Parts: sequence; C-alpha cells; structure tokens
Amino acid sequence: MKESIPAPDNFSESSDLIDAESALSVLNTLSIEKQEIVKLRFWGDLKFNEIAEKLNKNEAAVKKMFYRTLLEIKEMMK
Repeated sequence: MKESIPAPDNFSESSDLIDAESALSVLNTLSIEKQEIVKLRFWGDLKFNEIAEKLNKNEAAVKKMFYRTLLEIKEMMK
C-alpha cells in the first residue's frame, strides 16, 4: 500500500505530496547520518532537540540537515 507524506510548510502545494515508498528508497541511498535524522523525525516522532541530544549534535545543525535532506530527496525523485 502506498501512502503520501505531506511535505513541510514551505512545500504546501498539493503537487509536493510524495510517494512514501519512493522517498524511502531515495533516503536509503543517502548517508547514515541523514537517514537517521529523517527516520527519527518521521518514524521516531522525535522533536529536533531530542534528535540533537540523541546524536550529540547542535539542534540548529540537525534542523538544517533535516530540511536540506528533504530537499535532496525531492530533487532526486524528479
């Protein structure tokens, strides 16, 4: 079963809904660090400060990497 994942607020157009299965395939090609941040955020349902603490990183850096990774996934899916 395929499901759609809504993109973040700055991608609010309906054309920005993505296929979760395809997105996961692309995500799995990225670095372990990027995978971990995205998976902890979406599937682990953790807040950015919780992810930062878990990965021993700065919250701002985690947030920046998360949103850049989403953009990277979106570009790779074009």
